[in-house]
Amino acid sequence: MFDVLLNIAVLAAFSGDSSDTGAQAEVVRTYQCAHGITFSVRVEGERATVVTRNHRYPLTRRSFSLGPRYGSDTVAFAQDEDRAVLIGAEDGPYLNCLAIGPERLI
Repeated sequence: MFDVLLNIAVLAAFSGDSSDTGAQAEVVRTYQCAHGITFSVRVEGERATVVTRNHRYPLTRRSFSLGPRYGSDTVAFAQDEDRAVLIGAEDGPYLNCLAIGPERLI
């Protein structure tokens, strides 16, 4: 039950007010993977937060030459246009992931 409430709180934070014009734009994107599994990613500058069905993963930007990549000690997220991969997250596997819907700036 706690995981469900935490997930609801994180998703509510994704849709929060971004009226501070001095703040850096945040981007939220949702991906659907094989077998219908989905996850969302909120990117703000050098940090990303991945929200899966039951977990939340704070990640920091990694420098690579091909697309944005974020990681922690156990989880990695990489994006290449509308495709993405999420490695090490529970509730997976997150394979063959494609963006669903447009990026949202918040």
